[in-house]
Amino acid sequence: MRCPSVGSGRTSAMSSSPDSTRSMWAPAIIVTVLLVLSNAPTPLYVFWQAQHGFSSAVLSALFSSYIIGLLLCLLGAPWLEVRIGGRLMLLASLAAAMLACLTFIAARTLEALVLARFISGAAVATALTVGVEAVLDAGRDKGASAGSLVASGAVSLGAALGPLLAGSVAFAIPEPSAAVFLTELLLLVGGVAAFARLRHRERRGRPGPGGSALQGFSDKRVIAPGAAMFGVSLSATAFSLSLGPSVLMQFGGQPSPLLAGAMAGGLFAAATLAQLPGRRLGVPLLFAAAGALIVSSMCLLILALWAGNAGLAVASALLGGCAYGLSQLGGLSLIARNLPHERRTAATALFNIGGYVPAAAAPLCVGLAIDQLGFTRAVLVFAVLLGMAAIVTTTFAIGAAKRLEGPSRGFTGPGRGREDASGAENSVADTACRPSDLPRRAPAPGAGSHAPRRPRSRRSPATPLQPRSHPACASSAA
Repeated sequence: MRCPSVGSGRTSAMSSSPDSTRSMWAPAIIVTVLLVLSNAPTPLYVFWQAQHGFSSAVLSALFSSYIIGLLLCLLGAPWLEVRIGGRLMLLASLAAAMLACLTFIAARTLEALVLARFISGAAVATALTVGVEAVLDAGRDKGASAGSLVASGAVSLGAALGPLLAGSVAFAIPEPSAAVFLTELLLLVGGVAAFARLRHRERRGRPGPGGSALQGFSDKRVIAPGAAMFGVSLSATAFSLSLGPSVLMQFGGQPSPLLAGAMAGGLFAAATLAQLPGRRLGVPLLFAAAGALIVSSMCLLILALWAGNAGLAVASALLGGCAYGLSQLGGLSLIARNLPHERRTAATALFNIGGYVPAAAAPLCVGLAIDQLGFTRAVLVFAVLLGMAAIVTTTFAIGAAKRLEGPSRGFTGPGRGREDASGAENSVADTACRPSDLPRRAPAPGAGSHAPRRPRSRRSPATPLQPRSHPACASSAA
């Protein structure tokens, strides 16, 4: 039973100040401009492949170098946040992203491209951990759903803008690399301006000793369902990002950076659009929809191989993008609803590690298999295995999410809030009746604080209890 809120209690999300909404946009802008760098090189793979003669395995290794940099930084991001603070980490990630852009502009060899991709992965890792946690923390007064939606939307929007920007520039300019990353440098300057408006928030707790992402293993019950679904869906999108240009060329298409950028950008745009109606669903339904979309995506990819149709391959990539958006939203929602602030950075880092490890391995294995088995056989095996993995993973994730959420969408716990169906986060005092919340009977006049209590009278078990009547009722009866 819900008690009325106490006047001194924390205000609910429905009555929170508009400042709590505006404070989310500064970290969200930083996350967006950093994520632009994550997929901006994708349309340039066609250009680099024609210029340097890269094979499918080399393109996959180039993408994997980005994943390796991202994973290494994810492991140390919570530890660094404890030591130097989240604000300095976001500033360092903006500086690292600028360094990566300069390295891309000056790159003339494969080694330089690998180094630039590695640095960009480290910069993006900070956005995925400290940046996302900053958005969740800034939006805590608006409810867990609002913060999760803005955080996941910023990630998907930045990932969509990168390839669209690079594809458009590569279509218009014969030597696109310098122009693409100069444009990204300008966006990063805008990120620095957003950093200047970033509100400093007091940390309400510190992780224990160590502070690495491995600390998140203590919360594996909360992280595992989302990380499993995120890993499967991100493997499908990573295949499209790293080998999408090769797929289109196999189906008779011409190597077009604009088409490759449009496919990659459309993939993440679909992820962003899927999250808008997905915010009204519970996490189990989000995972169920993501699993169905992954299976459908792999079926379309198999049909594309059979029919030799590039349009079916693009549709497969779009469905994979929708699955990516829903699984990311579901995983972040579980973290925001079930973990306190001081454990979210490590949990978010471990969540992303669980997603990006299979995403790094899948395209690399497919690229090597294409060189050994041929394109059709390798992609067919990948589609079948990923579809089967999606069915198993979805079954596990739905069951785990149902056990976490229980009968309601929210959670209760010491020091944490509860989110009701309207998405508003209320204080613990508003969701559970405590003895201190109940009205107290006023003391008798003249009774001091140390007045002895009257002993309770004990009735014999044989004496029946007589109902008490109100004095007004007794007088009317007389």
